[in-house]
Amino acid sequence: MKEYTVVLGGTERKLRFNSFDAVALHKRFKRPLQELLWQGVLGYGRDGQIGAGFDPEVQIAVLTAGLVRGGTRCNEDMVTQWFDMHLQAGKASGDLLWPAVKAFFFSGAATGVQVDLEELAEQVGKTTAPVATDSAPATEPVGAVRAADGL
Repeated sequence: MKEYTVVLGGTERKLRFNSFDAVALHKRFKRPLQELLWQGVLGYGRDGQIGAGFDPEVQIAVLTAGLVRGGTRCNEDMVTQWFDMHLQAGKASGDLLWPAVKAFFFSGAATGVQVDLEELAEQVGKTTAPVATDSAPATEPVGAVRAADGL
């Protein structure tokens, strides 16, 4: 089984999730799980742009749920302190949040089926074709509609 870990408080810690976590988070935040993870944790907007607004309470709640299910004895206050230490050390929040989201999807609790986001990204990457721009080549999905296409 694939393992996801983060280093918090100077210790490598496992992240795991199950359906009990999904139900508890859904009840607490009253948002669909995928929206909670993509928007609340990672800050992706509905348009796919990052930085559209994350929710720090959601971030800590999801991280805490994964740590507790992974075997770490902690609460949200402890995780918030570890999170702040991580940031104050000049590290990115994504070092903690992205593994939590990947672990949640891999558990199957977010979608009803186990999803390996790393494997999915590889598959999507294989279905992209280069698209030339004025400044540099870029890649976008085959058949993607761009604003320049007049739609």
